[in-house]
Amino acid sequence: KGAYLIDGFMLERNIDHIFEFRGMIAADGEVDHTTYRSIDTRRMYQNYALAAFDLARTKASAGDFDEAAGRMRLALKLNPGLDLANRMLSIYLVRGGRFDEALEHFMKLIQKDPGRGEYYVGLAGMYERWGRMADALETLHDAVTRAPDHRDIYISGFRVAAELGRYDIAKEFVTGWLAINPGDRDFRGLLRDFDKVIREQFQQTDSVPDSAEE
Repeated sequence: KGAYLIDGFMLERNIDHIFEFRGMIAADGEVDHTTYRSIDTRRMYQNYALAAFDLARTKASAGDFDEAAGRMRLALKLNPGLDLANRMLSIYLVRGGRFDEALEHFMKLIQKDPGRGEYYVGLAGMYERWGRMADALETLHDAVTRAPDHRDIYISGFRVAAELGRYDIAKEFVTGWLAINPGDRDFRGLLRDFDKVIREQFQQTDSVPDSAEE
């Protein structure tokens, strides 16, 4: 009983032992491009892609991120246009500590659609988890020119720069967003209380110049 419940056992059994994916997945595990697919057939594939997607989420809920990543890759083979699957795959790779694979995945996403701000935020988050904070900051700094309207880039940029002690750059992210969105009350408040936020949230003990009034 309930909504959106998944029978993980049956779903995994069907995908691994019942479905054969003929005309969809070739013997080598790659997408089969040799068969003709009508519009109706391509729509049918979405059902299988969503089944793999649901199984991936079930595995992730159990903490098995390696298995979740593999199931999400299957979902993308069956429906490459499943945007959420692309984003979830990157999360599972990062949570599983597979940073090299996650980096490769993010690079492909960015190359395909360089204007998607969430990809840069995700890539920066991966670098943070990897312990490469300088790379995270560089990614967000470059992202401002590629996806200037994505608010989360500026939020993440402020936080990462502040954590690195680069308060000048942190402030640039705040003023940069306000330059194109002067009515954002949260950012206006952040700029007004900049020094206080730095001291209280980033454990700043040294004196910070009263830059908010400059």
